[in-house]
Amino acid sequence: MSEVISTVDVEAAPRRFGRELAAARESCGLSIAEAARQLKLSPMQVEAMEAGDYQRLPGPVFARGFLRNYARLVKLDPEVLLAS
Repeated sequence: MSEVISTVDVEAAPRRFGRELAAARESCGLSIAEAARQLKLSPMQVEAMEAGDYQRLPGPVFARGFLRNYARLVKLDPEVLLAS
């Protein structure tokens, strides 16, 4: 039996992961500006990841790298994040 994933689930995933990143960042005591500085990104790019708005990032390859590094910074498993 195959599992069907609804369009709503697929569209909600980036926002859900963004909220996880934001919550993890806050629990690490980092501001958006501090996280951006450590990741060598702009605060706008960090905000885009937290909003799940990957269209504001340079491209899919860069977005995956940014997300992987951000997850590591805030002590989340990047492979779980990227697999979804």
